[in-house]
Amino acid sequence: MNLKTYLLIFTLLLGAIAVSANLWAVISFANTGNAGQLIAGAGTFLSLILTITLLVLLYRRLFYPMERIVQFAEKVANGDFSVERLSETSNDEIGLLAGSANMILETQQNILSEIGNATQQVKASSQELVFFGKQVGESANMVGSAIQQVAEGSEELTAQIAESASNIEYLLEQYNLVKQKSNQMLGAGEKVMKNISRGTESVAKSVDQMQAINTKVGGASQTIKSLGAKSKEVGNIVTLINNIADQTNLLALNAAIEAARAGENGRGFAVVAEEVRKLAEESANATHKIAALIKEIQSDISIAVISMEQGMNEVGSGSRAIDSTGQVFEEIMVEAQNLLQHIKDVTTSTAKMSASSEQVEQAIRKIADVSEEFTASSEEVAASTGEQVSRTEEIIAAAKYLAEMSNRLSSSMGRFNLSTSLQWTEDLAVGVDKIDSQHQELFSRINKLLDACNQGKGRETVDEIIKFLEDYVVTHFTLEEEHMAKYAYSGYSDHKEQHYQFINSFSKLKEKIEREGVGSHISIYTNQIVVDWLQDHITKTDKALGKFLKQKLSA
Repeated sequence: MNLKTYLLIFTLLLGAIAVSANLWAVISFANTGNAGQLIAGAGTFLSLILTITLLVLLYRRLFYPMERIVQFAEKVANGDFSVERLSETSNDEIGLLAGSANMILETQQNILSEIGNATQQVKASSQELVFFGKQVGESANMVGSAIQQVAEGSEELTAQIAESASNIEYLLEQYNLVKQKSNQMLGAGEKVMKNISRGTESVAKSVDQMQAINTKVGGASQTIKSLGAKSKEVGNIVTLINNIADQTNLLALNAAIEAARAGENGRGFAVVAEEVRKLAEESANATHKIAALIKEIQSDISIAVISMEQGMNEVGSGSRAIDSTGQVFEEIMVEAQNLLQHIKDVTTSTAKMSASSEQVEQAIRKIADVSEEFTASSEEVAASTGEQVSRTEEIIAAAKYLAEMSNRLSSSMGRFNLSTSLQWTEDLAVGVDKIDSQHQELFSRINKLLDACNQGKGRETVDEIIKFLEDYVVTHFTLEEEHMAKYAYSGYSDHKEQHYQFINSFSKLKEKIEREGVGSHISIYTNQIVVDWLQDHITKTDKALGKFLKQKLSA
């Protein structure tokens, strides 16, 4: 028998005792007349009424609530967590018992919800662990083979480095030889520069001398030309003298003729005339000789002038040639200076190359040492990679076992009837009806998203839910922000920042779905976002806003 039966029997016994007492009173007062019987009958009737009233009160205040609590407990015990919560709100033991039962249900729901989420996370993590373990195993095998190849290659590299070291030594010898030759070239270049400088100076002196010769030849040419002009004047004078001699001879002839005519009187005059004629003839002969000599002198002067002009031309050509030679020497000087600078640069570079080659030689020796160490390390890594592969296989086996255990736990969780993954309760209400109704709608849509992910529904269904949530979240946050701005809420900036962070998290969720597809891992990621939102935003930030808005709206 249960408590209800015991209480019913106890109540009936109390009623039976009361009725028996009244009947005894009726029998006792049977001989006292009608008045005694009436009083005894009334007492019996009242006892029956009190008994019935007590039974009704017991049923309504005790039996019915207890029956509901028992049914509630049986459903919870059977794993039906979708049962309606007990509505008893009295302050007696029944009300306290009902409240405790509701708290037990809520606690169990939260625990099972957390277990469910943890199970999904473990399941997804174990699947990822198996997947990544296989990848790690494959990668380890690839790394092992690669390391083996690297080890083989490093041995070959060590041999090549040794050969390179010997080549570097030979190269150093050649660099030293080049350095010596460069120094010799530098000395020869400096000597060439000195000789070119001397040649340039000699050419400059030759130019000066040629210019002086040209000047002197020009002066001599002018003198000869002047002499030629004067010889012409002398020729003219000789011609004049010749003409005078001819006239004198003619006059002497005429005087002799006249003296002959005069006879004895003209004899002395004839002698004089004869002497004058002889003198005129001698003058004419002398002038003829002078004229011939002047012609020869003029001819020689013409030849000398021509020769002097040709000499001046040759001197000009020689001067120009020497000028050209000077320019060539100047160009040679510039090129020689450039060549000397290049030789200096080559010498400097050779010295640097020699120093760098020594450093390269040292570096190659170090590389050779490192290569040998690397070869040994590669062999050790190859051995370690083999051990890693075996360890990875053990991890994969453990992950599979973990996945199997999570499946068993999920099967065990399946016997509990949970209505939704996330449940809205009144303690989440912020006190503003429109905001609370939007929160409830968001819960409903998020649960649909979680179910779609867990059940592996198509992308089209998930994308449709995501699109609605994306728009609805913006609408809901806009409503809250409008209220905060309207009533000058002090926490507006922080509240809006949390909205931005949630929208950003939601955008990342959308990108993750587009990138990785739909699956249990998306459900876990979504659950994390929603749980953080519940704990940090709705239960704290939104409740503070709701309290503020209720004060403003009721004012």
